[in-house]
Amino acid sequence: MLAGDGTHGADATCIAVSGTTVYTGGYYSDGSKDIPCTWTGTARTDLAGDGSHDSDVFCLTLSGSTVVCGGYFYDGSKANPCTWSGTARTDLPFSGASGAVVWAVTVSDGTVISGGATYTQDTSSPCVWTGASAPVELAVSGNHSAEVISGWWELD
Repeated sequence: MLAGDGTHGADATCIAVSGTTVYTGGYYSDGSKDIPCTWTGTARTDLAGDGSHDSDVFCLTLSGSTVVCGGYFYDGSKANPCTWSGTARTDLPFSGASGAVVWAVTVSDGTVISGGATYTQDTSSPCVWTGASAPVELAVSGNHSAEVISGWWELD
């Protein structure tokens, strides 16, 4: 069993395996907000959000022995995309949107590459970040919503 705070719920959203070690990413609730975390085996490591609002891990990969995750932190008005390398959070830029989230992450030649979406009130637009650079928006046909997602995720 993966530990949350012992009182409130927890969700595991992604998994990676190296040898016999299982790495899991997700979040747990402290009763007032979601706290992003990873588990190595069953040992939980908390990751930085903004300290007051929800923050979640949605994707995870390994770079050598370092766990690299992607997700978001909420700042009270919008979702802000970010990645974590170990426990260090990197905030990713975005503009002209009401929020953004990282749904996929990988590492190539030591550079974290993440995919996800920026959101407006009506649509989502797929994008890719290389390191902490500005997102590259991916083309979408017409006025449709799209996102970069790795693995399966339940959509409403």
